[in-house]
Amino acid sequence: MEHSAELDQLIDILWQTPGRLHCSSRPPRAAPSSREWSAVEVLSHLRSCADVWGGAITTILQRDASVLRAVNPLTWAQGTDYVRRSYRDNCESFAVQRVALLDQLGTLTAHQWSQHITVTGAGAPRERSVADYVRRLALHERSHWKQVARVVGIS
Repeated sequence: MEHSAELDQLIDILWQTPGRLHCSSRPPRAAPSSREWSAVEVLSHLRSCADVWGGAITTILQRDASVLRAVNPLTWAQGTDYVRRSYRDNCESFAVQRVALLDQLGTLTAHQWSQHITVTGAGAPRERSVADYVRRLALHERSHWKQVARVVGIS
């Protein structure tokens, strides 16, 4: 896959997400309602997705394996302390992780964007490329932008 306008847009979303988390705010730990996640819970979810899907990108690029067992980010989150940490601490850790991912993506060749791995454990085995994981991560994060703004109290 050649570097495309779509990839540029996806990378832009990944760059924007830390700023859209409103890390300078001090959101309440409580959820706005019993049916909504708190700001810390939303950020913990985003961090878990970044851990899992960013980790898959690294595995593909390092050629550590040809097969990867799918990990549900919600399951992954249960093994972390993210929901017990402060919003600001989670933001800082997320931002550091994001810079490392974007640095890694910034050096990729067209061939590396299309490198792939077979993912098992979530239905039929599927081929997933670096570009597929970047797309998944960026679009997922963008889908949470308004939610973060609402629970942090920014319009």
